[in-house]
Amino acid sequence: PKSGHEQLILAMPAILRRVPEAKLVFVGGDSMSNKLSKCRELLNQQAQKLIKELKLGNNVIFTGNIDYNDLPELYESSDLVALCSKNEGFGLSVTEGMACGNPIVGTRVGGIPLQVKEGENGFLVDVGDIDATAEAIIKILSDRALRNRMSLKSLEIVAANFRMERGIEKHLTLYNKVIKYKD
Repeated sequence: PKSGHEQLILAMPAILRRVPEAKLVFVGGDSMSNKLSKCRELLNQQAQKLIKELKLGNNVIFTGNIDYNDLPELYESSDLVALCSKNEGFGLSVTEGMACGNPIVGTRVGGIPLQVKEGENGFLVDVGDIDATAEAIIKILSDRALRNRMSLKSLEIVAANFRMERGIEKHLTLYNKVIKYKD
């Protein structure tokens, strides 16, 4: 419900008018919540109906779950990563995409703006802004130099901020502060 699939689906007709070979690939599928709620099934039905209404059957792909070890290859075969969440904690798929050299299009929610530097490694759009979403994606797909520059910036941001070693350092610093406070 939070992932904003419909924003990307609704942006596709405008994208296809300018980039006819574009494909929208949704990665992921089943989760623990499927066993607790039929919400995802209903959302999938609504997405499939929208895809059919917009005649996007040849341009939208649902991969289902992908083995975690295979994700880098999938990211590296992509021209960009988009996450148009309605709400989001951190947006791990954004960081994963950046680590594989992808420009990002994401919504201005949760941790996404902490990862995406507007105009540097991608673009931020508002939740529900179909036109801005389409334009951001078209801009990246249509301009190889921009895409390459954003790809390099994504790698640079990941190296500076999201390396595992950096995360460990931050956790240790926090842990040591808590220990001092506790003592």
